[in-house]
Amino acid sequence: MLDLINAERAKVGAPPLVLELNLNEASEDHSKWMIVKDIFSHTGVNNTNPGARMDNAGFNFSGSYSWAENIAGRSVRAPNGFDDEVIGLHNQLMNSDGHRANLLNPDFDYIGIGIEIGEYQGRTWAFVTQNFARTGGSVDLDTGGGAPASGGSGETPSPSNLPFAAPHDHPRNLADGIEALEYIASHSDLIAVFGTNADEGLRHYADHGYFEQRKITFDGLEYIASHNDLIQAFGANSEAGARHFISWGHIEGRKQTFDGLEYIASHNDLIQAFGADAEAGANHFIFHGRNEGREQTFDGLEYIASHVDLINAFGADSDAGSTHFIAYGVHEGRSKDTFDAETYLANYADLQAAFGNDHQAATEHFINHGYFEGRSDDFLF
Repeated sequence: MLDLINAERAKVGAPPLVLELNLNEASEDHSKWMIVKDIFSHTGVNNTNPGARMDNAGFNFSGSYSWAENIAGRSVRAPNGFDDEVIGLHNQLMNSDGHRANLLNPDFDYIGIGIEIGEYQGRTWAFVTQNFARTGGSVDLDTGGGAPASGGSGETPSPSNLPFAAPHDHPRNLADGIEALEYIASHSDLIAVFGTNADEGLRHYADHGYFEQRKITFDGLEYIASHNDLIQAFGANSEAGARHFISWGHIEGRKQTFDGLEYIASHNDLIQAFGADAEAGANHFIFHGRNEGREQTFDGLEYIASHVDLINAFGADSDAGSTHFIAYGVHEGRSKDTFDAETYLANYADLQAAFGNDHQAATEHFINHGYFEGRSDDFLF
């Protein structure tokens, strides 16, 4: 992981980070603690913040100093080894603005990296904690980690409430034929070339897709849950759903509109029952929720757009928004959708011309551009 980080820093002219033994200890202890406690948070043992944990581990904060922490987690899928998890965790953090800023910050000299594997909410996960620091005091270097870095400057310690990186599905090892079909279904060019040949999908991903960072966006269960006739025909057979989309659904213009995370986030009892298990959400809807008249009312993008800290943390990553609401937002009493896309569009003629009445496109625009341009969804007079 350090090699991956320093390769990215070299691209922007930042000096390489050096592993520091006390920061390593703080990072490893926090990753272990999160797994043992089944918690994903920057607030750790005895309600400590990251800076306190680094200090408690023996890192010498002295003179001009600063610190920051990144944490991320992903489910373990690879049958052997954890190289995929290391790459995946690194990509998650690099794809998040707040975490990337820490990774590339030229003022940091030292880093601790704690990667731990364990059971989290009923599944095997890989967690990483990255502790960054600069200090005028003495340090204990892990000499196997790389060349010493030059010192930085600055006076203000980094904040403790940095955003977390929500799990993403890429890159990952394709463990079986169902996932290979979902990989094919995610890309129209692969549908045209391979059809429902899962073996060819596996080979393509191993030889090309993984390195091209192709994303797996199709989900067979969520596709089935999006169409009543497919629920009747296939139940919760995700492989049948993927085969149907590849053979017929993409030609018929069918869309995957159901989202397991957003469905869970729409119902407090399902949040309690399933947490952020999108597959469990899709299964529940197929077998129970549809017959109970349950609806998917939560929108991950609107939730993000309603909170400035989430805009900065996640951008337009609706799965990250849904995961955050399920894990934290519902307990913090956060509003789901105070952002008003209709008013946002009505306030700006250029957005009306660009998006018409497309509320999702308007919400994405606000998250990616409008907020930073000073645009507002308040009524303008």
